[in-house]
Amino acid sequence: MTKKPTLPAHARIALAVLVSQLKPLDRKVEAIERELAEIQQVNPMAKLLSSIPGIGPITATALAATTPDATMFRSGRNWVASTHIR
Repeated sequence: MTKKPTLPAHARIALAVLVSQLKPLDRKVEAIERELAEIQQVNPMAKLLSSIPGIGPITATALAATTPDATMFRSGRNWVASTHIR
């Protein structure tokens, strides 16, 4: 019979501390993601950007927040070039 490897007690204690520190951060990230999803629903540019496959609420709101007036670009291709999206 093969014995399963287990973590030493000190390692389990250290990992428990780390996990307890990550739980509040995880809740904060979830709250921020919910807020970004709400912004994406009411921001016309973010809403339009999120209609592009692969662009979710986080990317859409980030792009909407950092993109200047879209009319300054001659084409969508010029806008994409300005975002450095590949």
